[in-house]
Amino acid sequence: MESYLIPVLVILLVILVVNVTGNLGSSARSLRRLERRLDLLLDHLGAAEPGTAGISPETLAEVDDLVAQGRTKDATRIYFEESGVDRGEARIWIRRRAETRGPA
Repeated sequence: MESYLIPVLVILLVILVVNVTGNLGSSARSLRRLERRLDLLLDHLGAAEPGTAGISPETLAEVDDLVAQGRTKDATRIYFEESGVDRGEARIWIRRRAETRGPA
């Protein structure tokens, strides 16, 4: 009887992990969709994104191009130099921008 207990528990654990992981994936996708919609709304209203004040549109375009190319270190350096924030904040801002912009 005990020989069946361990495989049954392993199977139940695997099912639980798969179920929880699947739910987290759909939540992340929903959050990305919501962020993209919010970005579109802010663009439509002409509201500046947080962290973009004082940065020229040309510089933002350059940063976006670098992020799209996967050159996040270069994008972080440019954002750091132009915005005046510290390097840690610049890295966080670039990572968030890359996540909300999605693949090019």
